[in-house]
Amino acid sequence: MNISVRIILLNLFICFIFYSCNNSVSSDELNVVYSNSFETGRDTIGWQGLYSFMFINDPAPRSGNKSLFIGGGCVQPAASFEFLRNLPRGKYKITCWAKIGINGGSISFTEGSQTDWGSTVSPRDSVWRYYESKVPSNFSGSSNLKIEIFAGGIIPANIYIDNLKVIRLE
Repeated sequence: MNISVRIILLNLFICFIFYSCNNSVSSDELNVVYSNSFETGRDTIGWQGLYSFMFINDPAPRSGNKSLFIGGGCVQPAASFEFLRNLPRGKYKITCWAKIGINGGSISFTEGSQTDWGSTVSPRDSVWRYYESKVPSNFSGSSNLKIEIFAGGIIPANIYIDNLKVIRLE
């Protein structure tokens, strides 16, 4: 084989490796157990306190056409979603794009009725930022998992959320 054919084959091989590595799916994406970009009325199914009129034309980067705008008053959590299917025991984290409006809020991922257990994301900026829970949640499998969105309480508050995911780590 002459040298020019070898160079062409080497270049093709390098391009293939580069393309394969840059277009591979991350391990997080393979383990997504829930994902919601809050685009249509279907995205409210299973949620308590969440309605399609809360989906606004202010999406996070690369997250569809809409996002969730949720404000809260006295009743907390302002919205919640409970996983009714059995998820395997293990560690989980939540990720999302979020920003605050007035006084902010938080997204919590908890097991059963526990309020001190779980992963929490608490946005602190008024521009879109990507967040993920710092400490993974250890799910025992003894009760259902749930996502809770807190905004407000004694004082009015609101939060914007997009591309919310729950990811199983192990």
